[in-house]
Amino acid sequence: MMIKFVKCLCLFIFLSQPIFCQQEISRALVPLSTLQNLMDTSDSPVKEARREAELMQLNDLYRFSSFQVMQVCNTFKTDESRLNFALAAYPYVIDQDKFYIVYDVFSRFSSAIRLYDLIKGKPNSVILNENQGLIFPDWHTYSGPENCHSVISDEDFQILYDQLTTLESDNQKMSMAISIVKNNCLSVSCAMKCSQVFHDEQLRLEIIKASFPHLFDLNNLKMASQLFGLDKTRDSFMQFINEQTPTHGYDPLPPVSYLNECVVKDKDFAEMVILLKKQAVNNTRLSMAKQILISGNCFSIKQLLVILQLFEFESSKIEIAKFSTDYCLEPDKCYLLADCFEFESSKKEFLTFLAGR
Repeated sequence: MMIKFVKCLCLFIFLSQPIFCQQEISRALVPLSTLQNLMDTSDSPVKEARREAELMQLNDLYRFSSFQVMQVCNTFKTDESRLNFALAAYPYVIDQDKFYIVYDVFSRFSSAIRLYDLIKGKPNSVILNENQGLIFPDWHTYSGPENCHSVISDEDFQILYDQLTTLESDNQKMSMAISIVKNNCLSVSCAMKCSQVFHDEQLRLEIIKASFPHLFDLNNLKMASQLFGLDKTRDSFMQFINEQTPTHGYDPLPPVSYLNECVVKDKDFAEMVILLKKQAVNNTRLSMAKQILISGNCFSIKQLLVILQLFEFESSKIEIAKFSTDYCLEPDKCYLLADCFEFESSKKEFLTFLAGR
């Protein structure tokens, strides 16, 4: 009875929100045939991971109805996958006033509340606050390429930051934040803090991009990926980093060469997963996973995520995640492995490990 009451309350509040003013999106509604081809689930972890990835990619191409979003979410096996898809699809839903039907797909009511909290007020936002445990890199011991040479003092930055946080509208904040990052030599942690005051991820990304020519500890910039909860903006952020040409006089590092022949084939990987599942003892499964990583030489991020999900204990996940980074075909995406951890302390430990590599 209480759950029904809260759902009704969410519905009332949701419908009372003003319609979001969005730029006209020239996208067609997803074809039924395209959607139907991806609705059948699979017992194979590899095939299921690929299916979910292909469904997520549809968000970059098409618009959805609320009913279609509900149908897709019902095919996912975890609330996390349902939440990620619903959140990515929401900005392009043609009938947002009916989106409340998606809340019923979650197995935990807390997941439905989380979705509501994330989409209310702004269609492209993930709420960030200072209590979320972001890891800010320390520039004091940094040695490496840089775009400026004299970082603003902590005291001077704090004065500017305090002024920034007192502003109310995003337009005012954006104007001042741009001024801060363009007129000062900043550490990555300062740029992250300026970006953090915005709820809209696109605005956060704009601040990070504007700060790049004036950053001191350039090699720490990947730590700013913590600011982006949506796959789209996080991928845009990583693409931006990869496209930059250092202006500090150092020779840029050669691009990573991804060798297709190195990738473990789907069939072979499926057999590896079956082998790991047969190991009932955690320590045996852990040792076996390490041997598989060594023998396979290189794995994609999706494959590593599947391996991590085979472990129940958080400590084992952390151990394998750290170990697997030496065998990852996409080293610039290793930060995605942090999504497998349940506890914020585990995510912090892993991201700190990556930052120190």
